[in-house]
Amino acid sequence: MVLKLEDLLDFFQSNLSEIHFGQLKNLKKQQDLIKVEEFLSWARRTKNLKITSYDIPSSILKNSKLHDIKIDSRGPDDKVYDKNEELRLKVARGNSILETNQNGKIDHKLVIYALRKFTGGLGDEDDLDRNSKDWKNYFIRDFSYVRQVFSLQKANGEAAHFSCSWIDGEFLLCSGSKNVHLVFKNKNDLMNFTEQRFSYAKIISETILNFLDRLDTDLKIKFLSFLCLFNLTVVFEILNPDTQHVEDLSYLTEPLLMFITFTSNVIDPKPNSLCSMAPDCAIQIANLFKLNTVKMEIVDHSSIEDHLCKIRKDHSYEGVVLYFLDSEFNVIGLLKKKTAWYIIVRAIREKLRYHTSPKNNASICELETRVKSRLKSIQNWIGFSDKECDEWLALLTQFCQWFDERFKKNFISRDDFSNKFPVLWSKFLDESSLTDKIEISINQNENSTIKNLNENIEKMSLN
Repeated sequence: MVLKLEDLLDFFQSNLSEIHFGQLKNLKKQQDLIKVEEFLSWARRTKNLKITSYDIPSSILKNSKLHDIKIDSRGPDDKVYDKNEELRLKVARGNSILETNQNGKIDHKLVIYALRKFTGGLGDEDDLDRNSKDWKNYFIRDFSYVRQVFSLQKANGEAAHFSCSWIDGEFLLCSGSKNVHLVFKNKNDLMNFTEQRFSYAKIISETILNFLDRLDTDLKIKFLSFLCLFNLTVVFEILNPDTQHVEDLSYLTEPLLMFITFTSNVIDPKPNSLCSMAPDCAIQIANLFKLNTVKMEIVDHSSIEDHLCKIRKDHSYEGVVLYFLDSEFNVIGLLKKKTAWYIIVRAIREKLRYHTSPKNNASICELETRVKSRLKSIQNWIGFSDKECDEWLALLTQFCQWFDERFKKNFISRDDFSNKFPVLWSKFLDESSLTDKIEISINQNENSTIKNLNENIEKMSLN
């Protein structure tokens, strides 16, 4: 049974700071400024949007459908978002609408509305190179309104979302990846989703159910009631040891959900905030419900430059996302900043991806030439020295040779490469007695995001 709002507020008042409790109470004041059915209709007639709909099995919920809305583009969606402010403001990276039909009365409910698109600067996007000032277009208020900055470490996994609704006297759960979501009540319900496109959403859903099973009943009901009554999406990153990207996740024996933030399932074409609450408030609430959370730190205005330089020089993790808040605790912008280590190691992974393709007939020398060219581009973005570039090039060249030899002898399969690249990278370093802990310097050139950010920080300090 879903809890009464008064009982839930009593629980939070006893366990949250006064400031965080105040932020939470303000959530109940939010209302849709666009009706969900109008949003769905708009999405259907809008260029560059795609809606994927399916009938929910009647054993889960009778006479109902789920609509997933996403950007329709070839390749990365950045170019579509870059050119269209309306899409940036309205379309999140995860939008799901539940449609129900009770005796001919059709209702729509927004059940997933995750983080809106945000970006980084030079070198901080995985799939394309961008202008160092593009990130400002994704802020919903001018940078001069920033009063607080939080830095949350990026988890190197896949996007995962979760929400809960109280329908027909039961909790109805909804979860999934960036573009594919499903609704369910228990593990047996997941057996209904047999199409390949649901495979990752099912892994996420199973992981969520396992987490809920580990909570005591009282805390589980509080958590689910909280999501229902406050109409929230939980934004996670899921770390899966069976599908690793760049960071080595071999220490995990099963998928792990890492909490990032809460977002409100409220359609507002001119939102005041990109998140439901400030990061420190969200993480305090997540801790109450025993969720694993990403690392967070508060960054002083005067040390943002030093913080970003430190992140660039760090090792063995992807990077951070900076959350910029105004005086009312609204998150008015986000900015990615990735470590040079991640950028470089991911680059070699992508070059090898093509090299392992059945269509590829390039020699190892050609591969090494492409790797050198890519590394030079990264050097130009980040600004490290020729000596440091040469150290990385020597390491990457040795890895190419090590990998190519074993791949040709079938000691490494294409599946090993696709899903366990970090394991191969670690094995190479171990067998070769080498290290990828290469110190780098950062040259803040004219085009750098850091320099551009500094100009905005100076502007911020004058207000």
